[in-house]
Amino acid sequence: MNKRLQFSGVAALVLVVFGLLAQALILEDTMHIAAIHFTAAVLLLLVFLASGGVDLLRSKEMRLKAGFGAGVTLYSALFIGLLVLVNFMASRHEVFNYDSTEQKVFTLAPQTIKVLNSLDKDIVMRGFFLAGQLDLNVEDLIKRIARASDKLSWKVIDPEKEPTLVEKLGINQSGTIHFSFKDDSSGKSVKLTRDITEQELVNSLLKLTKGAGKKVYYLEGHGEPDLNAEGEQGYLFLKESIEGENISLLPLALGADAAVPADADSIIVSAPQRPLLDSERTAIEDYLKRGGNAVLLHEPRHSDDIRKLVEPLGIKVGSDVIVDQVVRLFAGPSLGVQPMVTTYAKHPITEEFKEGTLFSLASSVRSSENEHTPGTRTELARTSEKSWAETNLDLLFAEEAEAAPEENDLVGPVSIAVAYDGAVPAKPGEENAAAEKQPYGGKVVVIGDADFVTNVFIRQLFNRDFFLNALNWTLGEEEQVSIRERSLRGSTKGVTAEQFSTLFLLTSVLFPELLLIIGLSIWWARRM
Repeated sequence: MNKRLQFSGVAALVLVVFGLLAQALILEDTMHIAAIHFTAAVLLLLVFLASGGVDLLRSKEMRLKAGFGAGVTLYSALFIGLLVLVNFMASRHEVFNYDSTEQKVFTLAPQTIKVLNSLDKDIVMRGFFLAGQLDLNVEDLIKRIARASDKLSWKVIDPEKEPTLVEKLGINQSGTIHFSFKDDSSGKSVKLTRDITEQELVNSLLKLTKGAGKKVYYLEGHGEPDLNAEGEQGYLFLKESIEGENISLLPLALGADAAVPADADSIIVSAPQRPLLDSERTAIEDYLKRGGNAVLLHEPRHSDDIRKLVEPLGIKVGSDVIVDQVVRLFAGPSLGVQPMVTTYAKHPITEEFKEGTLFSLASSVRSSENEHTPGTRTELARTSEKSWAETNLDLLFAEEAEAAPEENDLVGPVSIAVAYDGAVPAKPGEENAAAEKQPYGGKVVVIGDADFVTNVFIRQLFNRDFFLNALNWTLGEEEQVSIRERSLRGSTKGVTAEQFSTLFLLTSVLFPELLLIIGLSIWWARRM
């Protein structure tokens, strides 16, 4: 009887504690959890008192057990307090960091790590946010970046509390992040006021440390994809991605007498639909002969200017379209003209690639080097062994036609892009001869597809990284040749408010309460 009586008193106390916890933590107690706990506690307490609970508390045996129980309670409280302290310190200092998302969206991109490792001066990042306006996800991102380099420090400042500093730094709106050198009297700084993402933060660091970005000219006037178009076939996302690399992207209109500007660090020629004038093609050739750099994108069934421009480099662009076998869900294998490349060469442009690049209607691009073409060529990406380069385009695009590799077709794996480096080391005493042989002295990347970086394709797999790495490689920006911030989905699933309340109730109230009651009952039964 005493055991049941004592247990009813302990159970009443537990119910009161968890009832108070439920009342404090559950904002909308639609299931009346707190009321149920308090009602059950009162009933157990009445049973305890009505069955002689007061006499039990006054007994000598109970006083001895109470002393032992007080010790157990004290040690239990100390142990729980230690666990709370360890968890608190771990959450504040983030000793353990594990990204469980499928695409590692909470892990800093390799490009970010490269940029942070290249910092040689201490930089202060000041975030000016009114109280309560700093997004927790943004703060977490900035802290991850600051932790990755001992050259970075991060401060959150309330503009209303430090108006003098706000005026000194020229902060005009809340939500601005100010970048500056810690010990620099020049006053050089960069401000980021919107789109606070990992890529924009890295770009701000590059602007601060490197100053003005390099200049890239984009050839226009021949039906090339529009850099400002928002439709599926436009290049707006590509333009934003390039400018996000701290690169100035400028239009290039050659015409009959114009030349490539002398300040061009690289040029982009992308799928001209109408043929270039002879003078325009000569202007580009002259630029490349001066050691200029370029990214050249060929598109099947467009003009053959890219093909003519790269012939002196020992690169052959095929008059074909790559056909590859694809597997569709519930449909099995079939042929398609959107090859996905997963095989890459060992080259700075593709050295960290672990996923595919999706192309659309691409031509073969391969090395055709011989003794008359100095420089080095690397076939960057190849399609699968089941692919081939179809030369009979009329048959390929005819209705109800069945494509199959023929004698004149190039059988897979088919190269789809080539990187050319014209910096050829000359042997001693042969410097002049090497210079005469070398037609182009810069870096050129030739890709057999221009659609893979349109608005509809650029965010697929490694498409954006493939192009930006190629462009940065021609610019000599080695720290920019990497994998950028992932914007792909994480392994998460949304829950409704009702589902969250249920999960919270089960994990934070009912399960701990049930375990505690069972544990106390077992311990109490063994002590009696």
